[in-house]
Amino acid sequence: MHPSWARRGIERRIVKCCERAARQANFRNLELIATSVGEPLYTACGFETVEPIEHSFPYGLLAPAVRMSKSLDTKPYHWVVRVRSETETDRW
Repeated sequence: MHPSWARRGIERRIVKCCERAARQANFRNLELIATSVGEPLYTACGFETVEPIEHSFPYGLLAPAVRMSKSLDTKPYHWVVRVRSETETDRW
């Protein structure tokens, strides 16, 4: 991403869109290779470091990177909310 567009939440929205598409396609895990610049973003999005690696680019260029993964919980969250009346507050 161009630096003038950084820190606007665009990358995070792209990651969330990819996660949604993966869930809809019944994927259970996501895995990616992150550069040192991208690692904090993916960590903030719930990815965990699997292992540090060296990524090989054409012409023999090597760059440090991190293999990361995230488990996709395909089960929906179920929230239980109990509303208490004014007479019940003493019992809580």
